Amino acid sequence: MQFPPRSRLIALRAEGSKVGQTPWSALVCGEPPGLTAQVSNPASSISYSTRSALPVFARIGEVYIPEHFRENNETVLRQFVAAHSFGVLVTNGGQDLIATHLPLLLEGETIVGHVARPNGQARDLESGCQAMAVFSGPHAYISPSLYAQPQINVPTWNYTAVHVYGKPSIISEPSEVAKLLLKMVSVYESGRAMPWTFDADAAYIQNMMRAIVAFKIPIERMEGKFKLSQNRPIGDRGRVMWSLKDSESQADQELGKWMEKLF
Repeated sequence: MQFPPRSRLIALRAEGSKVGQTPWSALVCGEPPGLTAQVSNPASSISYSTRSALPVFARIGEVYIPEHFRENNETVLRQFVAAHSFGVLVTNGGQDLIATHLPLLLEGETIVGHVARPNGQARDLESGCQAMAVFSGPHAYISPSLYAQPQINVPTWNYTAVHVYGKPSIISEPSEVAKLLLKMVSVYESGRAMPWTFDADAAYIQNMMRAIVAFKIPIERMEGKFKLSQNRPIGDRGRVMWSLKDSESQADQELGKWMEKLF
């Protein structure tokens, strides 16, 4: 679906509510003059209407990224996903959003993983509906006391994240499922003094494999948002960076290293 540059969007989400005859979970978009949406929520007995002077939002399916926080370097994005591979997989194949926290491996132009068979998201994956995988990196609270003019600033949060989009398909061949699991075990067991060995032929492994749904998601696009004080004066950015690097928190230190790459 294409959206005009100044699309007006109303995101509506509540059970039992209506916009005319459209479920509240729908999206009303476009720029017809005098657009009016009548919104009522029986659960709260609240109703209101809004006309065409609506704010402009990011396109549906995109994360909001001011240009100074956008990371377009594909190599950087891929390295980030590999380093922070425990993500959140989000789908909406039915009437509700479903999110699963799980490890996802980047394999060439695809991300792969598996969910428990009883997980309702397995049905979304089988349907091939659009999916979004969210990978989060280091983040930290930033106090305005670090700025040159703290009295005219407010607190914020610096963070790093990558979103990956694509349509999943199921990996059903047992030998391919075994390959996926072997790869995941190899990645996460590497570096251990006594790594666990994956034996795909073991009876208990065969039973466990039948209890999961493996999948792959060809990557359609990747979006990176690295909010690292790029909108601040160089002096403020330096004080934030050194405060993070000097912190006792390992996450703060890692975020400080990300900021250092921008200098």
